[in-house]
Order: sequence, then C-alpha cells, then structure tokens
Amino acid sequence: MTSQSDVALEEVPWGDLKPFMSVIVLRCVGRPELAFGALVRLLKKPGRARQGTSVRTIAETELSAEVGGVVPGVGTLESLQVDQLFGCVRRQQSRPGWVLASSDYMNVSHELIVVLRRGQLIAVRAERNVLDRLQKQLNTAPLPPLRRLGSGVLEEAFMQGAAKNIWMRSIQRRSVLRPTSKAIGGDDLGVALDPVEDGFFAWDAARCEMPDNPEVVFLKGKVGVTVSNSQIWFKDSPDFHTYVLTMGEILGITAEVIETPTGFSAFPVTAREVFDLAEVSEAYEVLPVDVDSLPESLRGGEDVEEAALVLQDAVLNVQEGARGTKFKLDVGTGGVIGGQLAANLKKLDDRFELDVGFDRCARDPLPSAREVFQAVNAGQLLEVYFASGHKYSAGRLWKQDFTPTPFTGWAWEDFTGFDITKEKPGKLQSTPLIHAAIGEADDDSLFAWMVDYCSEGWLLCDDSSGEAADFFHIDDENLLRVFHVKASSNKSENRGVKVGDYDVVLAQAQKNMLYLDKDLLAERLASTTIEEPACWFDGERVKDRREGFLAKLKGSRSKGTTEVVVVQPNLSRKLYAKVSEDIANGVVNQNTLRLQLLEMQLKMARIAAVKYVTDLTVIGSG
Repeated sequence: MTSQSDVALEEVPWGDLKPFMSVIVLRCVGRPELAFGALVRLLKKPGRARQGTSVRTIAETELSAEVGGVVPGVGTLESLQVDQLFGCVRRQQSRPGWVLASSDYMNVSHELIVVLRRGQLIAVRAERNVLDRLQKQLNTAPLPPLRRLGSGVLEEAFMQGAAKNIWMRSIQRRSVLRPTSKAIGGDDLGVALDPVEDGFFAWDAARCEMPDNPEVVFLKGKVGVTVSNSQIWFKDSPDFHTYVLTMGEILGITAEVIETPTGFSAFPVTAREVFDLAEVSEAYEVLPVDVDSLPESLRGGEDVEEAALVLQDAVLNVQEGARGTKFKLDVGTGGVIGGQLAANLKKLDDRFELDVGFDRCARDPLPSAREVFQAVNAGQLLEVYFASGHKYSAGRLWKQDFTPTPFTGWAWEDFTGFDITKEKPGKLQSTPLIHAAIGEADDDSLFAWMVDYCSEGWLLCDDSSGEAADFFHIDDENLLRVFHVKASSNKSENRGVKVGDYDVVLAQAQKNMLYLDKDLLAERLASTTIEEPACWFDGERVKDRREGFLAKLKGSRSKGTTEVVVVQPNLSRKLYAKVSEDIANGVVNQNTLRLQLLEMQLKMARIAAVKYVTDLTVIGSG
C-alpha cells in the first residue's frame, strides 16, 4: 500500500457528494476539538498493506466553524450548525482475484470518509474496512478520547415510533437446544415481543418509524440503529446539503437525550448488553454450563469437558453479603463443602473476566475444593446472576429487566421414606444392574419413588446412555407422561432454593421433547440396546422386554394426551409458600431472587413444551 503525503491534494468536491446516511456516532471525552483531531488522525492512517493493492488519497479537506469554514455550494459551517468537518477521498487500485499477478487488469474504486462534529458528538461516514479498523481502535488501550453511545441513548433517541424490524441475539450460553439469534418483522414489535421467551434475548439492531415532530424536517420515515457499534442508518441522501442537515438532526436529537434522559425503553422485555461494571452488584447465584448442550465447536478439549462435568455435580453456593462485583463461594463435591473461593468480575478490554482464587480469610481448602477450583479455572464454565439484574456469561455482561411472575405448573408430592438426594439405587454403574435394583426392598431412591407413584397403568424405565427420558408412563385414560428425574443436592430441612438443581434436568427435558410423538417414541423404544428394561404394570414388575408397554403405546396413538414431568424434590411446598410471600411483600434476598430466576427458566421450558402441544409439570416435595 502506498500513500503520497508530499503531493498537493485536491479539495473534496462537496457539491458532487450524496452519501448514504449510515454513520457511527461517537461521544467526545474531554475537549471536543481535540477528540475530533484524534479521530481524524486515526482515520487517515493507512490500513494493512495487501499485495497487489495500492491506495492513495486524492482529495482532502478539513474545515472549522471557529475560523469561518465554508462548504462551497452548501453554506458556512456556522449556518449549518456544524463545528468541524473533515472529508477525504481515496482511490484504490487492486488486481481482480480472477487474474494472475502478472496481469495488467486492475479494478479502480474510490472511498469516501466524512467526519462531522456538532458539540460533543461526532458522526463518521466511511467504508466498511475503515469502520472496522475504527471499531477495533475504540477497544484498544490506550483508548482514544471517544466513546460509543449506550443502547439506552440510541433506544430513546430513535426507537420512539412503531418498530418494524428487530434483530436479537440470545444472552444464554450457546446451546444446540435453542436459537442463538433471531430476526422479526411486524407492524409494532414493541408490543408484540413475548416477555418470557424474548426476555432471554438482547436486541442488537432495530428499525423504527420516526414519530411526527414539526421540529424534525429531514429525519422522517424508518430509521435503523445497531447497538454494538453505535451505528445509525437511514437512506440515500439526494445531495450533500441534505446530508449535513440530516446529520445535524441526528446529532441534535442524540444530544437532547444525553442531556435530559427520560428512561424510555422501546423493548422493555428484552435484555441489553452492558459494557461497564458501574451498576453491577450482589451476586446471588452461580450456575455451571451444561457441556452436553454446547455445540461441538464450543466444547473445548477433553480437559474443559471434564471440568464441566466436575462443576455439574459440585457445591457452588454464593455466600450472603456479596457487594459490588465481589462475592464468595462455598464449594465442594458430593454435597459437602470443602472450602471457600473468592471471586471478582473484572473488565478486560472489551470483555469481562471472572477472577477466582481461594478465600484467604477461610480455612485451608480440602482436596474437593481444590478440584472445584481447578475446574472453575479451566475455561468460561460459569454463569453469574446479580441482584442488580445483570448476568455474566462467556465473557459478556447483560442486563435483564423482566417482571417476574409465578410458574403455575408446580405439583407437590410426598417423598417420605425416600432419599431425595439419591436418584438411582445404590452406587451402581451398570445399566442392567440399575434396572434390576429399582424398587427392590433396600431401594429408597427417587427411581423407587417413581414405581410407587405410578402404581397404576404401564411404567417403563429408559435410563441409559442416550436415554429419551428416565421413565414413561401410560394410564388407563391413555395419558402419556414423560418423566425426567433429578436428585436434590440437599435434604436438610433448612435448604434454600437451588436453581442449579433444575438446570440440567430442564435441558434434558427440552432436548428430548421430540419423543412426545408416540410414533417416534415407539420406534425409539423398540430399538433400544437395553436387553431387560425395568417395566411395571399396576405396580408389579413384569419381564416382557417392554412388549406390553409398546402394545399399549401403539394402541393409544390416536387417543389421550401427553405431559412432560420433571421430578426434582429440592424445593418444598413450605419453602415455596414462604419465599412467594416474601416476593409479594417486596423482600429481596438470595431465596427470592433465586426463585424468580428459577420460575423464569421453568416458564421458558414450558413454552418449549407448548410448541409440542403438551404441558410441563414440575414435582416438588410436599
């Protein structure tokens, strides 16, 4: 790449320009004229040299209202209410990709840069490659004296009218079970978004109709914004005079919102990405990532997968009294606390990082705590929820502003005589041995409770690697219930709400909802590798290799209904009533925050169930 600093440059032919009105709007830090100069210097720097390509500046103009700057054929900067203006035209020559290096064929193109400042705000119009370099520089230390606009400013300034299009991305960890992004169109999406399903998405770009305002002459019609890069996009300009006046209105509206914000939100049900830690406070829950739900490309190596499995069964209890971004964790394995960790959420360039070490004020950690510590530091395997409404996940920070409402699918059952911390009989590892031991005289596991609970009709256990569910039950009314069973991490009478106890089992339930189709289920069960699956009829074990259950299933294909049931006795009816009352009375503590988070996740799972024309019931201990 070459540049010619010694050659006299032409003036920018302002009268010939009609730029498309798509700009990056930045806020100056410190003296605005100095910030403008720093930005111009950044934009004038040549990009990375590419073989066979040459770029040279052929026209350049910088004007200032302070010294009476005039745009020929347009007007003075003072009359246009513009403080500073910079323009640059570059000619690029590059060899087409379809010819050899020795060829004389060359593509010739021209690039335009226009930078306009009004007060503390600057609008930048440039080609994609130049803007990409600028965006990168905005995140690189030492930071230039320029900042992107916050999502709240963009939303209040340009999203006041009916939203026609919105592009959203999920704030949940990437998973094969759910979409990572979605684009929606409609007449007024601000009122059409779902507070539950869309509450786990953040809007990244949107296009809205500007409301009628007699003081706004040029910025009329549909205006789009992109939050992540502080971009505002409109339409083609008929001439440069109209372009400057439209930019003036964009910067004027933005400045007014910055000076006197009202807190307006066009999409109050959606989350939004946060780029600083100023308002983050009081961690109340830490959840491990379900590695099985991650796409293969994000699972990392074997070490990361092994660490994720350790965390799935680990004790991860946030201690009361967390302040700001710092908090302490009781950690261990096997339901036993083995030590304490101290954690702090820190900003690292344009990302966030969870800094975790042992709590120096606590006793020496046991080996189990050291195992959890090593797993935590193996990768970004934890998600952290804060009372301030923020969520940390995979290096990014989000703010959720949902209004919690109760989940109505709770059912309370008696688990007396059964160990709610024991999912399967004994410590057996072999699938045939597990099936043979279910419901035997010494079995007090939740699997044995299932046999007692489903004492009428056909009950089939499918527990194995690659299972469709833990149990399937069909009653005399042809109701097919698909059971997913998970042991509680604690059986103390004083146990609190534990969101992590539900995380994995809900993911399993959603993953296998396709087997609510009775034909698919019959095909799946007929081809299972389990030679002697445990099966009961009216509470009595039968050894017919599931034939009776399959006959009943096939006979009920056109009859009856289906239901997904999650059995997780961690939450008791007594505790649920107490915490629900506290929520109604405005009490904010770890249990109220965790229950609200849990019920939001249960409602998300229920939405997935409804798509399969079924419902979700969650059984707790009564």
